[in-house]
Amino acid sequence: MAVSSSRTPSRAVAIARELQPRLREDAVARDRERRFPIEETRWVKESGLCGLFVPEEAGGLGGDARDLVHVLSALSEGDSSIAQMFLIHMYGVALIKGVHASDEVRERYYERIVKDGMFISNAFSEVGSKTVFDYSVSLEPKDDTTWVLNGSKFYCTGSHAGDVFYVLGLRQAEPEPEFLVAIIERDDAGVVINDDWSGMGQKTTASGSMEFQNVEVPADAVFTIDHFNTPESVFGSLGQCMFSAIFLGIARGALADTCD
Repeated sequence: MAVSSSRTPSRAVAIARELQPRLREDAVARDRERRFPIEETRWVKESGLCGLFVPEEAGGLGGDARDLVHVLSALSEGDSSIAQMFLIHMYGVALIKGVHASDEVRERYYERIVKDGMFISNAFSEVGSKTVFDYSVSLEPKDDTTWVLNGSKFYCTGSHAGDVFYVLGLRQAEPEPEFLVAIIERDDAGVVINDDWSGMGQKTTASGSMEFQNVEVPADAVFTIDHFNTPESVFGSLGQCMFSAIFLGIARGALADTCD
């Protein structure tokens, strides 16, 4: 069944389409030279696009999964590395919207996204693990107000652009360890970002490794994530939708290059 595309593009989609030709201009040279898109990432932050999914009443762009598909496709047609990093940011926005947190904590992050263009990156995967949830990174309480993060991650896409990072780790508990996510600041003491990513294509995603050496995290920036694995959660499906949008944008960009 065909899906109508007659809906007027949202503000987020319009912003992405305005950015697309600017991102595309030097994308091939950046990838060839493995030159991180510092200025281009700044354009994205300053455009307000980081506020996609942030509620309009909080000053964001609002939007839904359909808007997200069009945004990622447009960005990817311009520079798929930037789109890949924005995908991770959107995972972060969805996470902030979905975790169990007080209104005050959530609104604090919303304000930083809207006013400062706060870009969210990740430290999710680990080397040598048997499954995606086989973690060695530890997240343990120091006292009532502070937790401590230790360990290392790899494939931390967008790490050069990130202002904050969501880090998945384990707290040792009975009867079994507890999965948690911490949101840490780029400049937190003990955070090390390594520029050691080597890839074939999308060379500028800054998907290198990160290390955490006794990083202190405020208790209100540590969240449980068990509800993301429930049958009614669409968190995993959202990711697959985003990746498909990036593939679509790459294909459109290749077609445009062929026609040129």
